[in-house]
Amino acid sequence: MGVNLEYYKSNLTLDNIKEFKLFLLVRRNSLSFFILHSKDSELVYFKNELFNESFESSFRALYATDPVLSKFKELELLGLHTSELTLIPERLYNREKRSAYFKDLMDLSERQILSSLLPDEETRILYLVEQSTIELLEEYFEIGEIVPNFQGLIRSAHQNNQSYNLVVQLDHEELTIFYTEEGHIKFLNKFEFKSTADVLYYILKVCSVLKLDTKKLSLDLTGHIGEDSEIYRTLYKYIFELRLLKLEENINIPLSDSEIHYFNDIFALIKK
Repeated sequence: MGVNLEYYKSNLTLDNIKEFKLFLLVRRNSLSFFILHSKDSELVYFKNELFNESFESSFRALYATDPVLSKFKELELLGLHTSELTLIPERLYNREKRSAYFKDLMDLSERQILSSLLPDEETRILYLVEQSTIELLEEYFEIGEIVPNFQGLIRSAHQNNQSYNLVVQLDHEELTIFYTEEGHIKFLNKFEFKSTADVLYYILKVCSVLKLDTKKLSLDLTGHIGEDSEIYRTLYKYIFELRLLKLEENINIPLSDSEIHYFNDIFALIKK
Protein backbone atom coordinates (compact mmCIF):
# COMPACT_ATOMS: atom_id res chain seq x y z
CA MET A 1 0.00 0.00 0.00
CA GLY A 2 1.22 3.48 -0.75
CA VAL A 3 2.53 5.44 -3.70
CA ASN A 4 5.86 6.51 -5.16
CA LEU A 5 5.73 10.18 -6.13
CA GLU A 6 8.18 12.88 -7.07
CA TYR A 7 7.73 16.58 -7.77
CA TYR A 8 10.19 19.34 -8.61
CA LYS A 9 9.28 22.94 -9.18
CA SER A 10 10.41 23.91 -12.66
CA ASN A 11 13.73 25.75 -12.76
CA LEU A 12 14.37 24.92 -9.11
CA THR A 13 17.73 26.11 -7.84
CA LEU A 14 19.05 25.71 -4.32
CA ASP A 15 21.99 28.09 -4.56
CA ASN A 16 21.13 29.65 -1.21
CA ILE A 17 20.16 26.60 0.83
CA LYS A 18 19.27 28.74 3.86
CA GLU A 19 16.21 30.00 1.99
CA PHE A 20 14.64 26.52 2.17
CA LYS A 21 13.42 24.14 4.87
CA LEU A 22 13.46 20.36 4.74
CA PHE A 23 10.79 18.15 6.34
CA LEU A 24 10.77 14.36 6.67
CA LEU A 25 7.91 12.08 7.66
CA VAL A 26 8.43 8.35 8.22
CA ARG A 27 5.52 5.94 7.94
CA ARG A 28 5.45 2.19 8.38
CA ASN A 29 6.65 1.45 4.86
CA SER A 30 7.33 4.82 3.26
CA LEU A 31 9.14 8.09 3.79
CA SER A 32 8.26 11.56 2.49
CA PHE A 33 10.58 14.52 1.97
CA PHE A 34 9.19 18.01 1.44
CA ILE A 35 11.11 21.20 0.82
CA LEU A 36 9.43 24.56 1.38
CA HIS A 37 10.67 28.04 0.58
CA SER A 38 11.15 29.75 3.93
CA LYS A 39 9.66 33.09 2.85
CA ASP A 40 6.28 32.07 1.38
CA SER A 41 6.06 28.35 2.33
CA GLU A 42 5.81 27.38 -1.33
CA LEU A 43 6.31 23.68 -1.95
CA VAL A 44 9.28 23.37 -4.32
CA TYR A 45 10.28 19.74 -3.93
CA PHE A 46 8.57 16.55 -2.85
CA LYS A 47 9.48 12.89 -2.89
CA ASN A 48 7.74 9.86 -1.41
CA GLU A 49 9.47 6.48 -1.46
CA LEU A 50 8.10 3.10 -0.49
CA PHE A 51 10.54 0.73 1.15
CA ASN A 52 10.30 -3.05 1.35
CA GLU A 53 13.68 -3.51 2.94
CA SER A 54 14.89 -1.88 6.15
CA PHE A 55 14.45 1.85 6.70
CA GLU A 56 18.23 2.23 7.00
CA SER A 57 19.11 0.69 3.64
CA SER A 58 16.25 2.49 1.90
CA PHE A 59 17.17 5.87 3.35
CA ARG A 60 20.87 5.53 2.60
CA ALA A 61 20.13 4.55 -1.00
CA LEU A 62 17.75 7.46 -1.44
CA TYR A 63 20.14 10.01 0.04
CA ALA A 64 23.03 8.72 -2.08
CA THR A 65 21.10 9.06 -5.34
CA ASP A 66 19.03 12.20 -4.79
CA PRO A 67 20.96 15.36 -5.72
CA VAL A 68 18.60 17.63 -3.79
CA LEU A 69 18.60 15.87 -0.43
CA SER A 70 22.37 15.73 -0.30
CA LYS A 71 22.49 19.55 -0.20
CA PHE A 72 20.77 19.70 3.20
CA LYS A 73 22.48 19.41 6.56
CA GLU A 74 19.51 20.54 8.67
CA LEU A 75 16.10 18.94 9.09
CA GLU A 76 13.40 21.40 10.15
CA LEU A 77 10.90 18.80 11.35
CA LEU A 78 10.88 15.02 11.66
CA GLY A 79 7.66 13.02 12.00
CA LEU A 80 8.33 9.47 13.17
CA HIS A 81 6.30 6.28 13.04
CA THR A 82 5.48 4.64 16.36
CA SER A 83 3.58 1.50 17.26
CA GLU A 84 3.59 2.06 21.05
CA LEU A 85 2.13 5.17 22.65
CA THR A 86 0.33 6.38 25.75
CA LEU A 87 -1.41 9.58 26.83
CA ILE A 88 -0.56 11.32 30.12
CA PRO A 89 -2.25 14.40 31.63
CA GLU A 90 0.33 17.16 31.47
CA ARG A 91 -0.14 17.98 35.14
CA LEU A 92 0.95 14.42 36.07
CA TYR A 93 3.84 14.09 33.64
CA ASN A 94 7.24 13.37 35.19
CA ARG A 95 10.07 13.32 32.67
CA GLU A 96 12.39 11.43 34.99
CA LYS A 97 9.96 8.52 35.24
CA ARG A 98 9.09 8.16 31.56
CA SER A 99 10.07 4.49 31.37
CA ALA A 100 7.48 3.67 34.04
CA TYR A 101 4.73 4.62 31.60
CA PHE A 102 5.78 1.64 29.46
CA LYS A 103 6.25 -0.79 32.36
CA ASP A 104 4.43 -3.58 30.49
CA LEU A 105 7.14 -3.64 27.83
CA MET A 106 10.07 -5.77 28.92
CA ASP A 107 12.79 -4.46 26.63
CA LEU A 108 13.30 -0.76 25.94
CA SER A 109 17.03 -1.05 25.26
CA GLU A 110 16.87 -0.37 21.51
CA ARG A 111 14.05 2.15 21.63
CA GLN A 112 13.87 5.75 22.71
CA ILE A 113 11.00 7.33 24.62
CA LEU A 114 9.95 10.67 23.18
CA SER A 115 7.17 13.00 24.25
CA SER A 116 5.14 15.77 22.70
CA LEU A 117 2.60 18.14 24.18
CA LEU A 118 -0.66 17.96 22.23
CA PRO A 119 -2.45 21.12 21.05
CA ASP A 120 -4.93 21.19 23.94
CA GLU A 121 -1.84 21.78 26.16
CA GLU A 122 -3.42 19.48 28.74
CA THR A 123 -2.28 16.14 27.36
CA ARG A 124 1.15 14.76 26.58
CA ILE A 125 1.77 11.84 24.29
CA LEU A 126 4.66 9.50 25.08
CA TYR A 127 5.74 7.24 22.25
CA LEU A 128 8.49 4.77 21.41
CA VAL A 129 10.74 5.02 18.36
CA GLU A 130 13.63 2.93 17.18
CA GLN A 131 16.88 4.36 18.51
CA SER A 132 18.64 3.28 15.31
CA THR A 133 16.31 5.48 13.21
CA ILE A 134 17.26 8.65 15.06
CA GLU A 135 20.96 7.75 15.11
CA LEU A 136 20.88 7.13 11.36
CA LEU A 137 19.27 10.47 10.57
CA GLU A 138 21.65 12.28 12.91
CA GLU A 139 24.50 11.07 10.68
CA TYR A 140 23.08 13.24 7.91
CA PHE A 141 21.18 16.10 9.55
CA GLU A 142 21.01 18.39 12.50
CA ILE A 143 17.46 17.59 13.55
CA GLY A 144 15.05 20.28 14.73
CA GLU A 145 11.64 19.28 16.08
CA ILE A 146 10.63 15.60 16.41
CA VAL A 147 6.95 14.63 16.64
CA PRO A 148 4.83 11.51 16.05
CA ASN A 149 3.84 11.39 12.39
CA PHE A 150 0.12 11.88 13.09
CA GLN A 151 0.50 14.97 15.30
CA GLY A 152 -0.36 17.39 12.51
CA LEU A 153 -3.72 15.70 12.01
CA ILE A 154 -4.53 16.11 15.70
CA ARG A 155 -3.56 19.77 15.53
CA SER A 156 -5.83 20.32 12.52
CA ALA A 157 -8.73 18.67 14.36
CA HIS A 158 -8.04 20.90 17.36
CA GLN A 159 -8.20 24.02 15.18
CA ASN A 160 -11.33 23.32 13.13
CA ASN A 161 -13.80 24.46 15.81
CA GLN A 162 -16.09 21.43 15.51
CA SER A 163 -17.76 20.06 18.62
CA TYR A 164 -16.07 16.71 18.04
CA ASN A 165 -13.77 14.95 15.58
CA LEU A 166 -13.39 11.22 15.05
CA VAL A 167 -10.55 10.60 12.61
CA VAL A 168 -9.21 7.32 11.26
CA GLN A 169 -5.90 7.31 9.41
CA LEU A 170 -5.05 4.21 7.40
CA ASP A 171 -1.53 3.17 6.50
CA HIS A 172 0.10 -0.12 5.57
CA GLU A 173 -1.86 -2.67 7.70
CA GLU A 174 -2.16 -0.10 10.46
CA LEU A 175 -4.81 2.40 11.51
CA THR A 176 -4.63 5.30 13.93
CA ILE A 177 -7.86 6.41 15.59
CA PHE A 178 -8.25 9.61 17.56
CA TYR A 179 -11.22 11.44 19.00
CA THR A 180 -11.38 15.05 20.15
CA GLU A 181 -14.24 16.82 21.90
CA GLU A 182 -14.40 20.61 22.17
CA GLY A 183 -10.72 20.71 21.21
CA HIS A 184 -9.61 18.21 23.87
CA ILE A 185 -8.14 14.83 23.01
CA LYS A 186 -10.25 12.02 24.48
CA PHE A 187 -8.88 8.97 22.71
CA LEU A 188 -5.80 8.01 20.69
CA ASN A 189 -4.54 4.57 19.75
CA LYS A 190 -3.07 2.51 16.93
CA PHE A 191 -4.16 -0.92 15.70
CA GLU A 192 -2.80 -3.45 13.25
CA PHE A 193 -5.22 -4.95 10.75
CA LYS A 194 -5.18 -7.64 8.10
CA SER A 195 -8.67 -7.29 6.65
CA THR A 196 -11.61 -4.94 6.21
CA ALA A 197 -13.38 -6.83 8.99
CA ASP A 198 -10.54 -5.89 11.36
CA VAL A 199 -10.89 -2.21 10.52
CA LEU A 200 -14.64 -2.32 11.07
CA TYR A 201 -14.20 -4.15 14.38
CA TYR A 202 -11.72 -1.63 15.81
CA ILE A 203 -13.77 1.39 14.75
CA LEU A 204 -16.99 0.01 16.18
CA LYS A 205 -15.17 -1.04 19.36
CA VAL A 206 -13.80 2.48 19.85
CA CYS A 207 -17.26 3.94 19.24
CA SER A 208 -18.65 1.58 21.88
CA VAL A 209 -15.97 2.55 24.42
CA LEU A 210 -16.60 6.26 23.79
CA LYS A 211 -20.38 5.74 23.75
CA LEU A 212 -20.70 7.24 20.27
CA ASP A 213 -23.90 6.49 18.36
CA THR A 214 -22.89 5.33 14.87
CA LYS A 215 -26.38 6.26 13.60
CA LYS A 216 -25.57 9.92 14.28
CA LEU A 217 -21.81 9.87 13.92
CA SER A 218 -19.58 11.74 11.47
CA LEU A 219 -16.24 10.04 10.80
CA ASP A 220 -13.30 11.38 8.79
CA LEU A 221 -11.00 9.00 6.91
CA THR A 222 -7.53 9.87 5.70
CA GLY A 223 -4.39 8.17 4.41
CA HIS A 224 -4.48 5.19 2.08
CA ILE A 225 -8.23 5.10 1.52
CA GLY A 226 -10.61 6.05 -1.26
CA GLU A 227 -14.34 6.00 -1.90
CA ASP A 228 -13.93 3.03 -4.24
CA SER A 229 -12.14 0.89 -1.64
CA GLU A 230 -13.65 -2.11 0.13
CA ILE A 231 -12.97 -0.51 3.52
CA TYR A 232 -14.85 2.67 2.61
CA ARG A 233 -17.82 0.79 1.15
CA THR A 234 -18.06 -1.40 4.25
CA LEU A 235 -17.86 1.47 6.74
CA TYR A 236 -20.46 3.36 4.72
CA LYS A 237 -23.02 0.74 5.77
CA TYR A 238 -22.42 1.35 9.49
CA ILE A 239 -21.54 5.03 9.90
CA PHE A 240 -24.12 7.80 9.50
CA GLU A 241 -21.74 10.24 7.78
CA LEU A 242 -18.50 9.03 6.28
CA ARG A 243 -16.12 11.63 4.85
CA LEU A 244 -12.69 11.78 3.30
CA LEU A 245 -10.76 14.30 5.37
CA LYS A 246 -10.03 17.57 3.59
CA LEU A 247 -7.57 19.98 5.15
CA GLU A 248 -7.85 23.70 4.57
CA GLU A 249 -4.14 24.31 4.51
CA ASN A 250 -2.80 27.59 3.19
CA ILE A 251 -0.05 26.12 1.05
CA ASN A 252 0.60 25.74 -2.65
CA ILE A 253 0.30 21.99 -3.32
CA PRO A 254 0.77 21.00 -7.00
CA LEU A 255 -0.59 17.45 -6.51
CA SER A 256 -3.85 15.71 -7.40
CA ASP A 257 -6.72 15.45 -4.90
CA SER A 258 -6.00 11.78 -4.21
CA GLU A 259 -2.30 12.47 -3.68
CA ILE A 260 -3.05 15.34 -1.32
CA HIS A 261 -5.44 13.10 0.59
CA TYR A 262 -2.80 10.41 1.04
CA PHE A 263 -0.32 12.98 2.36
CA ASN A 264 -2.67 14.81 4.72
CA ASP A 265 -0.39 13.78 7.59
CA ILE A 266 2.61 15.77 6.42
CA PHE A 267 0.67 18.72 4.99
CA ALA A 268 -0.95 19.06 8.41
CA LEU A 269 2.49 18.98 10.03
CA ILE A 270 3.91 21.78 7.91
CA LYS A 271 0.84 23.99 8.26
CA LYS A 272 1.60 27.51 9.38
